[in-house]
Amino acid sequence: IMPLKLTYFIPLMIFVALMNWMSMTPYIFSPSYQSLMVFSIAFPLWLSTELNRTMNNISKRISNLLPPFTPLYLIPLMVPVEIVSLIIRPLTLTLRLTINVSASSLMTTLITIGAFK
Repeated sequence: IMPLKLTYFIPLMIFVALMNWMSMTPYIFSPSYQSLMVFSIAFPLWLSTELNRTMNNISKRISNLLPPFTPLYLIPLMVPVEIVSLIIRPLTLTLRLTINVSASSLMTTLITIGAFK
């Protein structure tokens, strides 16, 4: 019997692997082209991880919002900057993955077109 924490992880990884393999095939539309598809997978996983970390050790999470050796006059500025960077992380990673998959598909298609001419 698989532990409860892994029951969603293995099928999700198989799904992501299939999406990535589909993107390597010329002329096949991969679901990972869609930013919303990637974001709908990434955001719940990111949110559950962040909530789990926060609930387990809230004092350490709050202390992570302030980088070590930050000058005193920068502290009021650094905490909001760290919070914003933490919140936009899933969006930036989603865009990065979507752009990389689109670029690799474009390159594969161009190579395929060039190979058959």
